[in-house]
This record gives sequence, C-alpha cells and structure tokens, in this order.
Amino acid sequence: MLSLISILTWLLAATLPGIADAAEHTTAPAHAHASQYGKGWECDRGYDSVNDSCVLLAVPANAFLKSSGHGWKCQRNFQQINSSCVAIAVPANAISSSTDARGWQCGRGYRMSGEACVAIKLPANAYLTDSIYGDSWKCSRGYSEAGNACIAIAVPQHGYLRESGNDWACEYGYAKQGNACKLVIVPHNAYLDRYGADWLCERSFSKNNAACIAVKLPAGAHLDYSGSAWECDAGYVEHNGQCLIQRNGANQLTAH
Repeated sequence: MLSLISILTWLLAATLPGIADAAEHTTAPAHAHASQYGKGWECDRGYDSVNDSCVLLAVPANAFLKSSGHGWKCQRNFQQINSSCVAIAVPANAISSSTDARGWQCGRGYRMSGEACVAIKLPANAYLTDSIYGDSWKCSRGYSEAGNACIAIAVPQHGYLRESGNDWACEYGYAKQGNACKLVIVPHNAYLDRYGADWLCERSFSKNNAACIAVKLPAGAHLDYSGSAWECDAGYVEHNGQCLIQRNGANQLTAH
C-alpha cells in the first residue's frame, strides 16, 4: 500500500501544473491579442493597458500614434504641453528644430537674441560658420580677427602664410625677428637645423657665440654622443680638463 506521504506527493504533482496552465491561459480582455513575445497578451494598436483592460488611446489634435502603436507624439511644429499639442511660435528668420528645447533655431546668417533671430553683422573678408553661438563667423585666409573686423596679415619678404591662414612663418634658412625674416648666417663647420631657423655645429666642433670651434681631445678621451664635447675612456677619470689613470683607489691619479 502507498504511504500517506506518497499519496500527497502524487496529488501535488498532478494539481500544480494545472494551476500554472490556468494562469498562463488567462482570457485576454477586449482589444487585446496573444503576446508575440513569451506568454500572456498585449493590447491592440491604438490601445493602452490599464488595470488588466485595453483602453482606447485619446490622441489629441495635431498628434499621431507612435510606430509601436502605443503612445502618441506631436506633429512637426507642435510641442506637447500636458495632454495637448500646442503650436510652436517660430519667429521670423528661424526654422523649426526637434533638437532645440524651444522647438526652433535661427536660420543661417542669423543669431539668437532673446526670443528673436537677428542678422549677423558679417565684416569684410569674413565668412559664416555653422556655429549658433558667438559671432558665428571667421576671418578669411590671410586675415586675422581684430575686434569686429578682419585685418590683412602682413607677410614679410621670405615669409609665408601658415596652414591655418591666420599667421605666418619664415622660409627655411630664415629666422623670425620682430615682423621680418632675417637670413640665418651659418658659420664654418656648421649646418642649418631641421627647422632652418638656427644652426648646429658639425661633429667634433662646439658652438661658441657665432662660431664653431674644434673640440680639443686630451689624451685618453673621445667624443661623447653629442659630438660637441668629450669624455674620458674606460679606466680614466676627468680631472682639471685631463683624463688620468686611476691607480690603487681614487686618491692616486697619473697621466697617460
């Protein structure tokens, strides 16, 4: 004979699936259909779920249903205020904009001033930018901004406009001095650096004012990595401009 515990276990196993199935197959309300995702139901297009019922959406004037079929949005040039769509007052010289909190932004060539769009005063030799803030203009190439005007950049002889167009630099071999480009005088045993505005001494020469003088190597020395100075060979130490051999400790130095 089955024990009482075995009988109760069997009854529970047989009863619980039935309860679960009944919950899963709850009758959908009017204006609803079986859910496409998972179990249960969802409201038809144009209806919203309210307290286990599907209630018709009240779409106000100048609005339309969202693509999902649930909820609504105001038409272009209208903005939502509570449950209504109110026309946006677009000022003269402005265009409607869904990205601006006001619902509009000033057209090209105009800037915002309070709730109006005023014309941008474009100076000579300038052009409009896409910025909606500030002056919304920049000087043309070869001109620099000075207050509300664009002033021509005076490029000296042997100079040229930089890529930015609002400054100048000197040609290779010339250095900027004030508002002019001066020729770089390269002394003997020297060459122009990579930028062409200064010079460097050749290897084994060092810079001394406007000249390159030969590096004098003492006995037991060699040129360092720069080529413009020297350092002692291995086993030698520098002392008063000489390279001395170190013997029996640092206190005994002898010449090469």
